[in-house]
Amino acid sequence: MSGKIALIERGICEFGTKAYYAQNAGAIAVIICSHTDENIGMDGGVDGSKVRIPAYYITKKECDRIRFYVENGLVVTIKKPENNLAVPDSLDGDFDNGVIAHEYGHGVSNRLTGGPSTASCLGNAEQMGEGWSDFMTLIMSAVPSRKGPDVRGIGNYVVGAKVDGTGIRRKPYSTDMSVNNFTYKNIDAEVHNLGEIWTLALWDLYWALADKYGYDPDFKNKNAGNNICIQLVMDGMKLQPCFPGFIDGRNAILKADEVNNGGVNQCLIWDVFARRGFGYTAKQGSSDMVGDETEDFESAPLCINQLKMNKKADFIVKAGQPINYELTLRNLRRDVANTIRVVDEIPAGCSYVNGSASLSPSTVSATEIVWEIPSMASLEQMVIKYQVSRLHPALQTHCG
Repeated sequence: MSGKIALIERGICEFGTKAYYAQNAGAIAVIICSHTDENIGMDGGVDGSKVRIPAYYITKKECDRIRFYVENGLVVTIKKPENNLAVPDSLDGDFDNGVIAHEYGHGVSNRLTGGPSTASCLGNAEQMGEGWSDFMTLIMSAVPSRKGPDVRGIGNYVVGAKVDGTGIRRKPYSTDMSVNNFTYKNIDAEVHNLGEIWTLALWDLYWALADKYGYDPDFKNKNAGNNICIQLVMDGMKLQPCFPGFIDGRNAILKADEVNNGGVNQCLIWDVFARRGFGYTAKQGSSDMVGDETEDFESAPLCINQLKMNKKADFIVKAGQPINYELTLRNLRRDVANTIRVVDEIPAGCSYVNGSASLSPSTVSATEIVWEIPSMASLEQMVIKYQVSRLHPALQTHCG
């Protein structure tokens, strides 16, 4: 029996006892053949906890097929391909620990989302189940010698690729945007194509926190940045609603940081998500639909912590009509901004239309218009509108 797979009749003994005795006799695995074609569960019984080898149950119909070959001298060989041989098109995913971690991750995300009373909250179109599972693969196979920008594929063994291969996703995972530049707009209805965008954001967060707090492969070190991220992701699943979308997931991780860490990582988290298009004003639309999302790459206002100004003008200008300009000034600092000086250039060939500004300018010259603003409160927004007109054709060089 040593080194062999044991084929055992079902009989009346407990499954665990049969497997345990076969294990003690040297078997490397057990297949228990039923006398019926009924599919049943395998209860380990009193000896089940002692079994350390794989044990499988198959129906009579399936077993009869195997028994025919066994009685005619069946030999099963499992061989690792040699380096100098061409690998097959695909290899058994059971031998890829990344695949195992991925599938195990589905059990985690399904059980954590929506609370302990349900395991059916991830059936909607924008749910990120495949994303969490790929993240599980990445964190379970992370090693100190490899960093965020390094290429990380999923299922590389299955397709016979090297460690730094692309794997079975559209692009490999990396915090380097030149390697994987996917953002929120790149999701589609295929669950893996959708999930990989969520994984990218989580992988970015993993390394951003590791850069801030340090990296430790020991999961028990709760102060290491990579482990802080893992805890945030796990707790985010607990906090998000049933049938979540990407923005729900983002908000849940932000909430988890408030609960776990007093919110000290809020701006880091916002910056990471904004980089992949899940910024402050991003919208997921319906979490049961893919394609109605809106990207945004701006962090939360107070995380930007600066004054920002946007300028826009009429898209179409009619001959003889003035050109309308609009300046939007936002104080995204955490405190009051004092003594603000706004300078806007007047295009060549144009002149300011006197009295057209919604806020009277401090000075106006042939080339610029200036406003002096005493102060703006934190998060205050101000809009200034004004007009310019074309100079006389004989004097005009360019305007617009």
